[in-house]
Amino acid sequence: MLSASATDPNIYEGSAQYDSFDGDVIFYKYAYTSANGTNWETNPPTGSGNYEQTVSADDIANLYTVIPLRGYNNATLDNVVNQASVIRFEVDMTGAMNGSGVAFPSIDNVFLAGGNPPLAWPGGGWPDTDESLVIFLNDSGTDGDLVAGDNKWSKSVDFPTYSPFDIEYKYGANWGLASNLGANDNEGGVGSNHHVTLFKTFWSGDAIDVFGTMETKAVVNGVDQKGSGIPSVYELGQNYPNPFNPSTTINFSIPESGLVTLKVFNILGQEVAELVNNVKSAGNYEVSFDASNLTSGMYIYKIQAGKFSSTRKMMLLK
Repeated sequence: MLSASATDPNIYEGSAQYDSFDGDVIFYKYAYTSANGTNWETNPPTGSGNYEQTVSADDIANLYTVIPLRGYNNATLDNVVNQASVIRFEVDMTGAMNGSGVAFPSIDNVFLAGGNPPLAWPGGGWPDTDESLVIFLNDSGTDGDLVAGDNKWSKSVDFPTYSPFDIEYKYGANWGLASNLGANDNEGGVGSNHHVTLFKTFWSGDAIDVFGTMETKAVVNGVDQKGSGIPSVYELGQNYPNPFNPSTTINFSIPESGLVTLKVFNILGQEVAELVNNVKSAGNYEVSFDASNLTSGMYIYKIQAGKFSSTRKMMLLK
């Protein structure tokens, strides 16, 4: 167990004794506990699934080795989301089967667990008593669910400032019921999880999944191509509605394929959101911007596509 440093309460430190030899590898990772349970570091940069410290001959001679100081999940301001954000999780339960390939007799509830707060992992075996640690989705057409009764279960989840770029999670069906086929942890195999990738200025977007299909994907941040027509000129449209609270829509057109960025800035010129940053084919597009986590005021949005650049203003009134 680590304890807060006497000189800096943001740094935790401790020691442990091991019998080691030159060249031995110590495998480790950090975790912290909260109301959401135990939150382990995710995706260490090694093939072992852990962080690694190799013991050297000097360490043996000195009778100790020092693990370098680093942030939890190797976090810096450049590799975490710099503001609170919202992810809408959606999972298609059509034909869903458990990890052994047996179809569920019915879908009575669907839930979400994960390694990044507010998501949490239940204890070993995912006992029924850990129900408070999972988040239940719905198929009622409310709270992030788009269409009631389509067997695509959804939930909008608020993530805190400084969440990591990689969000690790998995779903489950029929918590605490006989229809869960004998286990609450019933999507894929143990340790087989979904991952969705965020970015520094992420505000809101979707993680769209099929139950049992584990993969790493980029978050979908509400950019839709409208129709199949090819515009003749570049254009950045005025957002609508304007003024708005809290969501608005921005249209843009590009006559050639290429890298497109669309960013939002406050009146001080500070970037507060990145809505688009990828290659788009020629066409007309619509992007949604949710400013739930911003304060009222004037904002500027700017598009850059090839040599074309344009800015417009919009007003958030809460």
